[in-house]
Amino acid sequence: MSSRHLQNVLRNSIQATNYGRSISLAGSSLGFQRRFVSAHAANAAPGALAKSDKKHHNTTSSVGLGHSKTSSEVLTKGKKANELTGRKERFEDISYEQRLAELEKVAALEAVAPFDVWAAPVDTYDLRIPSLTSKKKDASIGDHWHTFWSTQSNAFQNLVSMYRMASADSFPDVHVKSAFSFQLFKTQSTPWLEPFRKNALDTYQQVQTALASGDEKTLKKYAVAAYKEHLSKVLKARDPSKVYFWKFHGESSPTKVVSLRAVEANMGSEEPKFGNRLLIQALVKFDTLQSLQVYTRKGAVIKGEVAPKRVVEYLVFQKRMWQDAPWVIRDQVYEGLEGKFKTIS
Repeated sequence: MSSRHLQNVLRNSIQATNYGRSISLAGSSLGFQRRFVSAHAANAAPGALAKSDKKHHNTTSSVGLGHSKTSSEVLTKGKKANELTGRKERFEDISYEQRLAELEKVAALEAVAPFDVWAAPVDTYDLRIPSLTSKKKDASIGDHWHTFWSTQSNAFQNLVSMYRMASADSFPDVHVKSAFSFQLFKTQSTPWLEPFRKNALDTYQQVQTALASGDEKTLKKYAVAAYKEHLSKVLKARDPSKVYFWKFHGESSPTKVVSLRAVEANMGSEEPKFGNRLLIQALVKFDTLQSLQVYTRKGAVIKGEVAPKRVVEYLVFQKRMWQDAPWVIRDQVYEGLEGKFKTIS
């Protein structure tokens, strides 16, 4: 990787913007990547590297801000390696030159690492549920102002992400002739995202059906990080003597992408052989009609046919566009709750 290329990528990644502080995506995975570099240099015997986000802490936001801290575990043999994996350093706390040096180390691993060095776990970004007023109970004027400003910031970041995706021709099953279009302002309704919305709704139905039937294989395929852990807890808490059947009755209102973040996460010296360099997270609103029937293992009815219930959910979808893999659900965001989140540019 050329130094000029790294500098350009890093400069674009950490440049401050008018709407908030920018943090490089590379910082999310610095500890993961640096530990591999250190272990490799010390000839420590690396073991299996976790391929998906495993540990996490989930909080949600009163203005629709969702956050799920995630990390990947590196399993190594030997005391030295275990000591190395215990150290962690915040990427944003080191200098520009140190950041560049760290990224150069990671880039040098591309040809020899047995895994994708740019695919380390990341946080759920500052995906927001748009609202002009705060959903907090007894909200103050300051709460309403903060919510209003956050919604405007979200609209701007949606626009920036739409432009990045259009420039990289990154909309699923859609070819964008020009990135300069009024469609950039229409995240919730643009035809550019129509195939993705259909795919997201299909994935949502598959996950709900799999959750009801206990199909762990499908859940592992489409759920990662905080959402995967949530589904696992639901399955473990379920009464094994009961059988569940979930049914989709249609949409109460069209599926929408309400918040979108696209960042250049693959900083390799060469363009990816598949797709592009972007990592994309999208907050999707599902407003559906559904029902759940419950039976005993012997077929006795516990809860039979009922009128469809309207259910509104906000789920975070993610995809590394240089990997030939499906979109996955990594988190759930709730209206009216507040939590910490990570801001990106």
